[in-house]
Amino acid sequence: MIRFRCSQCDKTLKVPDAKAGATVVCPRCEALSVAPAGASATSPDGRPEGGAAALAHQGEEEGLSLFSGMSLGVKCAVALVASVGVVSLLLAVLPPVVPALAPVRDVASYCAPPLVLSSAVGLLVILYGHGTGCPECSKWWARSEVGSDLVDRQRFDKEGVPFARAIYRTTYICANCRHTWAVTHTDEHKEFIRDGRRRLR
Repeated sequence: MIRFRCSQCDKTLKVPDAKAGATVVCPRCEALSVAPAGASATSPDGRPEGGAAALAHQGEEEGLSLFSGMSLGVKCAVALVASVGVVSLLLAVLPPVVPALAPVRDVASYCAPPLVLSSAVGLLVILYGHGTGCPECSKWWARSEVGSDLVDRQRFDKEGVPFARAIYRTTYICANCRHTWAVTHTDEHKEFIRDGRRRLR
């Protein structure tokens, strides 16, 4: 697998070794980049993979979304818990203002608040458990942070406004199977704001 960064937005791109030298379209910014030849043994920042470096960058992903890697069963559980919470909230709000629901007003006012609270807690538990799980063994609450490093910092202009972009790589290890992987994320901010703070100091 060849890993390299988009020349426009720095997203980590991965393509099979057979596509070395091919033009790749970035799914984030749609810019064209050429997959480097012989890059399967290098990390996205150009350092050779192997030994500790291979362990640190195993399974590197860029900006994982909330539902990425979530199984169909977990997605169904999230949808079910969220639906119960929404219906309970509607039962708590609508009966006082909708005359047709007056007969269920007392039952709704008694049952809805605990159901809404239980749904919110259940949703947070599921999402947090999935978010701190291992992508290899899928065990929840098994992720531990090993370290976080600044990979790159860039300055650029966006419509005449100075911006800065910092790329960080955070490494995790699974307490269950000892699988190690890294996640990169990008922090972008207006540079003149921070410069102003420095001047004020």
